[in-house]
Amino acid sequence: MACMSEGSLTPNSAPDADGRAVITNNMFRQRVCLCGSQVCFRYTLPRSALSFGIPARHFASDAPKFDVRIRLRDELKQAMKSKDSFRSTTIRSVLAEITNADKANKSAPITNDNILSLLQKSIARRTDSASQFRTASRTDLAEKEEAECQVLSGFLPAQLSEEEIDRRLSEAFSKLEVTVGNPGALVGKLMKVFYETTERASVQSDAVSKKAREMVQSAVASK
Repeated sequence: MACMSEGSLTPNSAPDADGRAVITNNMFRQRVCLCGSQVCFRYTLPRSALSFGIPARHFASDAPKFDVRIRLRDELKQAMKSKDSFRSTTIRSVLAEITNADKANKSAPITNDNILSLLQKSIARRTDSASQFRTASRTDLAEKEEAECQVLSGFLPAQLSEEEIDRRLSEAFSKLEVTVGNPGALVGKLMKVFYETTERASVQSDAVSKKAREMVQSAVASK
């Protein structure tokens, strides 16, 4: 949870009956908790609503330690209780996706990892939509998509840096025997070893796959 000082609040913000500050603009209503001399934001509003910017995903919660499905439901209840319609609508949309995935799976509800993967895809979809809206000069719609990304990112574990991904891939690669016969199979083995010590939701799988292929191709070419 990211914290900003009280001085960072917008001029029209004021504590509500619960001792929390309320920030409003023409699209969203944001509640934040007062923690001594600091203000802890439950999620980040679009740039037009605040005078400062906050990175989207580097303060995400450590999701793998608990059931994401339960946390989503709990957060939905809290959003409804605080009458935060934007947050509750965003969470509801993902819970609906999870329900559909459960039905499609038939044999059993989807796993925690499946839900984290679904969240990543939902965020990627919204990020792509936001980019398209900005290209079309629809800033209002782009900001809505970006704000939804902020809400959903809070349910993902913190993302690994490029340097940490490279380090873990190199460490995993050092455990493999490199052969020139089947590079595709070697990539598969490398990915398997990598994910033995890495939470899938903490990385972008496509980017990791690309790095793994490049690492294998370089090693095979040097043989």
